[in-house]
Amino acid sequence: MILEYKINKKELSFIPNHIYNKGYIYKDHFIFEKKKLNDFAIFIGANEEIAEKKLIAFTDHLKAHKPLVHKQIQDILKDEEKHAEYSLRFAKKNHGLFSYKIKLAKEKILSFFRHIYANSLNKFSFIFKPILISIIILISFVVYFLNLKKNITDDNVMKNIDPNSIT
Repeated sequence: MILEYKINKKELSFIPNHIYNKGYIYKDHFIFEKKKLNDFAIFIGANEEIAEKKLIAFTDHLKAHKPLVHKQIQDILKDEEKHAEYSLRFAKKNHGLFSYKIKLAKEKILSFFRHIYANSLNKFSFIFKPILISIIILISFVVYFLNLKKNITDDNVMKNIDPNSIT
């Protein structure tokens, strides 16, 4: 599909770690536990709008050539629209208009930066992974030439190395 419809590969790629990197879920808590309900509603509404825009861009590629898939995505888009509408309506009702607009803008900006951060991780890993591997190899050579005397008494590696063997 990417080649056939000239779709940007980044638009279709799903990288599970991005769920954490973009701040949609956390390893130690749920977002709704960290945010107040009104702020959580803004978070959901803003991110559902972003998801809706991405789905619209994707479905535009399929409209002429894959009408059945386009129809299915249109159904998903209706759901995304409802999610955004319901949560933003709730948040608007429970915030003042000015507070609502400020928090919505803040959430959209934060989401934008989360996406930039997560998308740049691949680029940075491309640059830094070879450097990290080289450092690990260099350290392994140094460790190989160290004549470490070991007193193996238990499973604690650091405790078993004789400190006088390093000098």
